[in-house]
Amino acid sequence: LKNIAFVDISKNALEIAKLNAKKHDIQNAEFFCSNYFYQLETREYDAILCNPPYISRLDIDLISPETLAYEPHLALFAENLGMEAYEIIANSAKPYLKPGGILILEAGYDQSQKLKNLFEAAGFEFIKLYKDLSLIDRCLVFRKN
Repeated sequence: LKNIAFVDISKNALEIAKLNAKKHDIQNAEFFCSNYFYQLETREYDAILCNPPYISRLDIDLISPETLAYEPHLALFAENLGMEAYEIIANSAKPYLKPGGILILEAGYDQSQKLKNLFEAAGFEFIKLYKDLSLIDRCLVFRKN
């Protein structure tokens, strides 16, 4: 990959990303403290990989106590039954992807079909679904048409 941008709303998360990039000899990386794309200048990338907050507050009882104690709730929970972040991404990502660029998203346990519908309606082509080790739909890949 020629250029890589790491974007997170958390400065602490970006500091960890910088350490990991150095550890894995990732060069030409840029780091942006931004809420989604809001503080970025429009530039096209080959790929966007995203693990947004996607848990509905209605599902808080399904989250382990350790996760609730140590993970920032901003990184876990999203409004609109966990779909808010995906709606922002679906409506904002295209200008940041090259033609044919891919968008890879982590998904909640019950969101894969909703995400497929949302991103196809936004003009993305669904490419592939990956399951996690528990055979739960976990990662979706889309392409910019």
